[in-house]
Amino acid sequence: MAVYPFETALPSAASVRGHLSDLRALLALSMLMAEAADEDDILELAAEAVSTLTSCSVEGIYIGDGQWRRTMTPCNGFALRAYLQDHMATLSRMGGAVDIPVRRWAWAYPMQSISGSAGFVVISTAESPHAHHQFQLRLLAQQTGLALTNLRLRLQERRTAAEQATLNARLEETVGALRRGMEIHERLTEAAASG
Repeated sequence: MAVYPFETALPSAASVRGHLSDLRALLALSMLMAEAADEDDILELAAEAVSTLTSCSVEGIYIGDGQWRRTMTPCNGFALRAYLQDHMATLSRMGGAVDIPVRRWAWAYPMQSISGSAGFVVISTAESPHAHHQFQLRLLAQQTGLALTNLRLRLQERRTAAEQATLNARLEETVGALRRGMEIHERLTEAAASG
């Protein structure tokens, strides 16, 4: 007798509730990241969430151009960091497996954003995590990338607004000086005309 996909065992109600609870936690975390005022705060939230949601740990967060943030014990070694940094350049935008000594499973999850890749979250564990946890880790990395990009855009907007305010103040000073110059010129013209 043929087995059809709809005849496969459905997950238990408790399992579904657990998955939904995890997704709600990711949504709440995403909201906290969106309100963060500092890149380190966003990365700290992401790193803490990994161990909360799964049995995995964060080895490091690669921002790009050789910048590692939130590096943990094995990744702190200079040789391993250099190896991982070289490996980051070869990863596709989808991320991929990485080799970390004493860890059976390690993966670099991309922190994607609208403007492209914001880097990778390198995660490891003793055993390959369940597909559901890998999905959560991918979502977490993506939300981290979006939060970093949004923060950078907000900071750029603030810098642009401050620069515009400075330029406007200079322009007002210049307009004021021109007005005073015109008033003086008018007075001198009136004085010369009246003899």
